[in-house]
Amino acid sequence: MATSQKDNKRILLLPVTQTQLCFDKNDFVKKDFCVDEFVAKCRQKVSLETLRENLEMYFKLLKNAMIELINKDYADFVNLSSNLVGMDKSIEILREPLNKINVVVEETQELMSNKVIELEHALKEQSNLKRRRQLLKHMKGLIDAVDKIEHIQNAEEFKAEQVSERIAGEFNQLQHHAVFCKNLPVLTQIRPRIAEITGNLQKSLERELVEGIVDGEAKKIHRCLNSYALIGKISDAENLVRLHIINPQLQQIMMEHDRQVSVPKLKQLFTRILEFLSHNLRFICDITSGRKTKTGQQFRGILGYDFIVNSAWPAIVTSFENHLAELFATEDSDLFHQRYVQCMQFVGSVERLCGSQASINRMRESESSSNLMTHWSLPMYFQIRFQKIGRAFISSLADPCAEVCDPSLGFRLNASCAVWICIETCWKDEVFIVSLIHRFWKLTLQLISRYTTWVNQMLPVKGEDKVATTEGKLANFNIDQMAALVHDLDILNAKMKALYERVIVPYAEQQKLKDISILKDALTDQLDGLLNKKEEIVHFIVNKLVEQSIGFLRQAQDVPRLFRKTNRAAPTDASSYVGFVAKPCTSFYSVQAVYMDSGMLSDWLTQFVNEISTRFHSVVFDVLTSVRKMEESLMRLQKMRGGRSSAGNLSALGGGEGQLSDDDKIRLQLYLDVENFGKQMTNCGVEMNKVCKYQDLLKLVEESRTPASSGSTTQ
Repeated sequence: MATSQKDNKRILLLPVTQTQLCFDKNDFVKKDFCVDEFVAKCRQKVSLETLRENLEMYFKLLKNAMIELINKDYADFVNLSSNLVGMDKSIEILREPLNKINVVVEETQELMSNKVIELEHALKEQSNLKRRRQLLKHMKGLIDAVDKIEHIQNAEEFKAEQVSERIAGEFNQLQHHAVFCKNLPVLTQIRPRIAEITGNLQKSLERELVEGIVDGEAKKIHRCLNSYALIGKISDAENLVRLHIINPQLQQIMMEHDRQVSVPKLKQLFTRILEFLSHNLRFICDITSGRKTKTGQQFRGILGYDFIVNSAWPAIVTSFENHLAELFATEDSDLFHQRYVQCMQFVGSVERLCGSQASINRMRESESSSNLMTHWSLPMYFQIRFQKIGRAFISSLADPCAEVCDPSLGFRLNASCAVWICIETCWKDEVFIVSLIHRFWKLTLQLISRYTTWVNQMLPVKGEDKVATTEGKLANFNIDQMAALVHDLDILNAKMKALYERVIVPYAEQQKLKDISILKDALTDQLDGLLNKKEEIVHFIVNKLVEQSIGFLRQAQDVPRLFRKTNRAAPTDASSYVGFVAKPCTSFYSVQAVYMDSGMLSDWLTQFVNEISTRFHSVVFDVLTSVRKMEESLMRLQKMRGGRSSAGNLSALGGGEGQLSDDDKIRLQLYLDVENFGKQMTNCGVEMNKVCKYQDLLKLVEESRTPASSGSTTQ
């Protein structure tokens, strides 16, 4: 920072140049200025001759600036030497007192340093003395506590009820002093006496606790448990309750149960264990928690005890492991599920016996709970379910058009019914396990995906009326079955969304999943991929209907042959081919109207009518064009003969008065055909007035009759 300020000051002193130089004048005042680098840099811009001229010019400029600076401050330069006269004497006068002050300061600093060292040493000695005094105090307290406890034990001989509590208080003090005397010889010497005291105290507390529990003396139990808490041996008391109270009772219950693992017997077993915990162990829990006991007594609560979690629960799990090994067998998935549900309900009942949420959390996080859940081979159970469900669905794909297994579900194809039954099975109470929600959810998506693959295989291959089956063979799949597939896709979509909201979401919330929206997005993607196939299926259905009908439209070209020079009566009914054209559509409508939504079916048939009307229009237009040309040709021929025509020609051009010509009969027949086709399609639910292609066709045949009608009237 200081260097940069000096450089800035030097730059300000430099003169301002009037002409442009080939170098930067500020380079000369830089601290790291290098002549070689300066010349090399300038040579890249100009020649050496030009550089020399610029340097000479700048040198003259600097010289003139220096002269101007000296002239400006000349008086100060001259007076500089005169102002310093006598300065040496003044400095000598100040030198001696300054030296004396410096000596005094150094002596004072040395003295203070010595005093600080002495003070630090004294404080350290004082701290050591204080620490030793504390150690002596703890050593004395340790010896006094041991002597006092031994005196109490020898004097009272464990006959007084207050002895154990008094000894426990003193033993607590003994432990406190022993912590500070940990590495001292006195603790090593007195350790045998402490061990003897501890042994005697534990024996007396154990005897008193067992007697109190057996006799149901709440006061004695409270005093004994309080003594255990005072000496920091709560775990010993819990193990004692487990060893002398819980284990014998569980052993008796298990022997009476005789290793039976049927669901009714398990229910009885769990009920007996819960009754034992509720009546026997609850009495001790009430004493330690400060609640009123069943005898109406209430004591001060003792912190630290949790007999349900630390005494009963490990014993229960160990009993299951030793006596009910077959409980966890997975061979029969239905029986495994029933046993698991019964066991989890039992675990929930045990949790409700815990005194607090913290106690419930300790039970869930305990090693015993972990061991119990390890025995329940849930992945193996799911694998068995996966194979059963998957096998049932795959087998249904072998004959997808067979009769549906459950008509009440609303499906029309066996494959669709089977996939829904499989999905529903995953979430049934008799199958589903909450902790396996991620696996059953994945299986649900896999079933939908496999069904989508099957639908893709059922779609037509390159416009052919054949589809690939799951075995790789080719099978005919008619339009009625395709319509049934579209119907099933809508039913499956609605049922899956209802199942998701009614069943899956509550399970996900029960498991406290962080982001349930992920599940909905995954399901939506699968269902959208499935529903996107509907358009392709509908297109196939419409094309098949058109293919079945379009061949009969060619018979409209035979209408002129029926009336030209045949003297047939004017037509009153539609041609027979119209019935054949409409038959595929009417047959399809009669079958599907029972199942399909009327709006959807009408939309499909409207597409069919549009396509048929377009083809029909083309055929009718060609016929009418041919009729018109024939009519014009006959008229020209008549004019060439001067009005002489044969009877056949007269009939073709126009019959007798009040009669229709052959061409008019042809136009009338086509009109009747088109009109009849429209009526049949209207009966199938198609709004013909909204079908533009049909309206164009109808307009064509109506306009073709207008000239003939006028001619007939004139005649």
